[in-house]
Amino acid sequence: MDPAAALAQQGGSALRDMHLAAGAVAHDLSLAAAGHGLFARPVRMMREAAFETALNLRGQVIYLVLLGVARRTRLSMELF
Repeated sequence: MDPAAALAQQGGSALRDMHLAAGAVAHDLSLAAAGHGLFARPVRMMREAAFETALNLRGQVIYLVLLGVARRTRLSMELF
């Protein structure tokens, strides 16, 4: 749901509820990633207009999670 529409319909607690739901999804994603030898870290809970535009998303990003391979255990380049 669009955060602006949710706020209009549900009042001030709507954004909090969306962040809690997104946090729960990020937690599940982190557990699944760990089960496959990957990492996942929540990085932000805010609007990212540049990110939304670059990916041509229909909605508003409210929670960002980094997902990938841990560089400490799988170095792919020399560190200086």
